[in-house]
Amino acid sequence: AEAGEEHYNLLEGVEWDSLRGMLKGEGMALDTVSPAVFPETTGRGLVFARDVAASEPVVAIPRALLFTVEATYTSTLHPVFEQLGLDDDTRLLLFLMHEKFQPVEKSSCGGRWAPFIHLLPAAYSTLFFWTMDELAELQGSRLLGEAMDQ
Repeated sequence: AEAGEEHYNLLEGVEWDSLRGMLKGEGMALDTVSPAVFPETTGRGLVFARDVAASEPVVAIPRALLFTVEATYTSTLHPVFEQLGLDDDTRLLLFLMHEKFQPVEKSSCGGRWAPFIHLLPAAYSTLFFWTMDELAELQGSRLLGEAMDQ
């Protein structure tokens, strides 16, 4: 890579093909960007697939594709969540865990989110997941404040 350019690998394979089908099926245009992995810096992200005009939208995500608490409302788990009086964060966390570990045929929403969930990273390295001892090693640096703000 030239100075200032990052090395990346385009995301490919069966999982991406499945997610691409889901996205296109919901009307998302995928001609301006491609998913990529940036192994030396940020991990996953998007790269331009073609030149884009200054006034052209880069990406538009239909609301139906947003993984939000509203997605749990059509789930078979919704009555249980309501009965337990769960807050939105807990509801979304439990829904995600349930969908991740269920076979598609036993999914609470027919496997709708499977293409997305299968592409989630297995682990994260953000400061949010560090222990207090690990964060203490940042004492005196600006990174500690940034970590605490996450």
